[in-house]
Amino acid sequence: MEQQPSECLIAEGVTVRFGGLRALSDINLTLRPSEIVGLIGPNGAGKTTLVNCLSGFQKPTSGSVIVNNASTASWTAADFRFNGVARTFQSGRLFTDLTVRENIEVPLVALGMSRAKARREATALLEQTGLAASADKDAATLPYTDERRVGIARALAMQPSYLLLDEPAAGMSDSECEELMAIVQSLPRQFGCGVLLIEHNMTVVMNVSDRIHVLDVGQTLAEGRAEEIRGNLAVIDAYLGSEL
Repeated sequence: MEQQPSECLIAEGVTVRFGGLRALSDINLTLRPSEIVGLIGPNGAGKTTLVNCLSGFQKPTSGSVIVNNASTASWTAADFRFNGVARTFQSGRLFTDLTVRENIEVPLVALGMSRAKARREATALLEQTGLAASADKDAATLPYTDERRVGIARALAMQPSYLLLDEPAAGMSDSECEELMAIVQSLPRQFGCGVLLIEHNMTVVMNVSDRIHVLDVGQTLAEGRAEEIRGNLAVIDAYLGSEL
């Protein structure tokens, strides 16, 4: 087996069963800092289940998740966060009674920052994610697409080594997707974190990913660079079809 670098997030033989249903079967995936890995597949392929395993929200039935050479078998989701794994969710999960800036300040204060420093850091994160103009708006008033970007900013506040993005472009227009692509592409460079990107928008995935991992009915169908996935007949038959 190829030796992995000491700093990476690894799914090693991950299998998840829910009763008689096998949601994932022997999945191997590696995410290194400073790279973007796209995770694609049809609805029900197991993408969110895999992200749940990689972030501590789901325990594998068998196999293991490894963070920087450390076994996570006994970790809680909080342990994953404090060891550099952050994620977003398909739903925004914002504190709707707080402003946008305050939503970013909350995890920063939880990390031990003073309120003044948290405000400065939150302001910088909002600028980097294109949300500076919305900083003082109530989170409850945000359009859906901006909720997704606040979710990214809030995850970045945890200063992660690995950021797992669950369908951040869902519901966005073409122009909004272009803005998102620029943000996602900048994350490894600006924040030094690896990004695992679950996304149905093939334009986003193909343009920003260093590698792409394809799931189908809980199994790995293919893995490779965008040009390899585009030409993979099994992937085309199972999922992409005319989208490419």
